[in-house]
Amino acid sequence: MPDDVWVEIIYNLALACHRKIMNREHIIKSLTPLYLGKVASFVIETKESDADQVEQRLEELCSVYEKKKLSLVEKW
Repeated sequence: MPDDVWVEIIYNLALACHRKIMNREHIIKSLTPLYLGKVASFVIETKESDADQVEQRLEELCSVYEKKKLSLVEKW
């Protein structure tokens, strides 16, 4: 799953919780398999990487969160 899609999912679920669109328990339950899939794909993607490469990959993901944060704040 591309980082930008992942971040959109997380931010939209956060908005749903904040706006009380759905029961929070249902939101968390729907997020759990997605999260596990994201973690598994990250492990597979970085399994042959050294610590610096993994750190760089995490920085890339963090960068996407930062870039999309303004959109979240505007919708909040």
